[in-house]
Amino acid sequence: MLSPGEEPKPSVAPLPYSSESYSPHLSVRWGMPEALLAVSLIAASGFLLPALVRAAPPAFTYPVAFIGNLLGYGCTLLVVVFASRRRGLRQLSRDFGFVIKRADLGTGAAIAAGMLLFIGLVSAVLRHSGALAQPPSPVASPLIWIVLLQGLVGVAIAPIVEELTLRGLLMRAIRNAILRRRPAAERTAEIAINTSIIISAAAFAGLHLHEAHDLYSGVSVGVETFIFGLVAGWVATRTGRLGATVAAHILYNATIFAIMIAAS
Repeated sequence: MLSPGEEPKPSVAPLPYSSESYSPHLSVRWGMPEALLAVSLIAASGFLLPALVRAAPPAFTYPVAFIGNLLGYGCTLLVVVFASRRRGLRQLSRDFGFVIKRADLGTGAAIAAGMLLFIGLVSAVLRHSGALAQPPSPVASPLIWIVLLQGLVGVAIAPIVEELTLRGLLMRAIRNAILRRRPAAERTAEIAINTSIIISAAAFAGLHLHEAHDLYSGVSVGVETFIFGLVAGWVATRTGRLGATVAAHILYNATIFAIMIAAS
């Protein structure tokens, strides 16, 4: 209730993440420490787990790989959820834009199709020129472990956790840090957006280098994932949510998984 003669105060809703004039919410206290911890957990899972798998007895190779992946991605997700629940707005949708709408499925499918076409063309050219050797023949694996490792982990778990970490927590932490450090400087908003997209894309590429088997394949994997990261970061920034990037990541991995099953 307003007292006599009191003027009503205008209510100004905070600008969404998709706005160039976006500024971080005052209640958001998560930032680079949580983002670096989450990225480090994914990196440890990708680069240290293969060494543990090689050291494990043959009978435990696949269980170690499966449990290690679940622990790595599970601990990463806990960091993201903790950041939101204890140091943020208490909702993944409000903190990191974890919202999926129907339109995101079409956008995600277009991104995945474009990346698959681009990667196929680049790989074909490199192999034809002799710059990219044929990958080593995969070791025959029991179907159940292919489904669990490549299907459950690779298609259902990894895309969601990686998008929440890289295009959610990390990208927003970088943009928030720049905006808070130089709120009044010219072009700060543009610098914050571009820097957050580029660094998150570079981190995404670096986390996938363990998939390479030689220098040329390392360059190929790095370039491909960096481009995907740039596109995904731009889309996540323009839409203010992770729906399209999660869909693209899942559909891309699902296509690779389907090809692997067909080849098996």
